[in-house]
Amino acid sequence: MANDTILIPQQLRRPHRLVAATRDAATGLRPGDDGRLRVGPRPGVFHAVVSRPLLYRALRLIQAICAESDRRGWEMQTHQDARYGQRPGAAVAIRRQRYPVEVHEQTDSLPFTEDEIESWRKSGWAGQRTGTPPVGWQNPIRTKISSCVRV
Repeated sequence: MANDTILIPQQLRRPHRLVAATRDAATGLRPGDDGRLRVGPRPGVFHAVVSRPLLYRALRLIQAICAESDRRGWEMQTHQDARYGQRPGAAVAIRRQRYPVEVHEQTDSLPFTEDEIESWRKSGWAGQRTGTPPVGWQNPIRTKISSCVRV
């Protein structure tokens, strides 16, 4: 195995305590308007924003990061700091530095239909300036979820 290759486990056996806490925190969660679960952010739980079908894959990815950290002599720690825009969760600790770990499933915006734009204008979000949807505004019904993690 090359030094920079990290193998993703096919199954989640004997998960790291922080991975198990994340799995437990995801139990019973309902997806948001975009179809993704929001696990965390809170200390001791990896922050993850993924659809339910990709949750297990995300947990295996995080497990691989934990195993590789242990192999390299680094420690996975609860992360509580909210400095520099970081959220609480879990982090890789290397010497005195902590590197928070998060998993976010990417989404693709699809073009709006005229009916969706009209609905947006009537919703009160149209604003006084332009009368057009702001950049990044997404209608969750028209959002296409794509997987970003390849195993």
